[in-house]
Amino acid sequence: MGAKKLTSLFIFLIILISVVIIFIPGYTKLLSLKNENRNLAQQIKHLKRTNQGLEKELNLLAEDKEYIEKIAREKLGLTKEGEIIYKIEGE
Repeated sequence: MGAKKLTSLFIFLIILISVVIIFIPGYTKLLSLKNENRNLAQQIKHLKRTNQGLEKELNLLAEDKEYIEKIAREKLGLTKEGEIIYKIEGE
């Protein structure tokens, strides 16, 4: 190889290395942000499902007296007058 070709190759390699050094941090940041975006999208999906469930329960609590009664029995251990509850050991 001639001196001119070696010089051209050397300059090309320096330019290539410089471009890689300049763009690698940005590219890794881009990949990191894409991964974070994907995780946030999954969290949003989960929170939307949770929100829908809570809205459904809120509507039931606002409109359904039987549901309110059921929840009161489960959460507060309330019973209807005359109702007998048998507690099973281990529960």
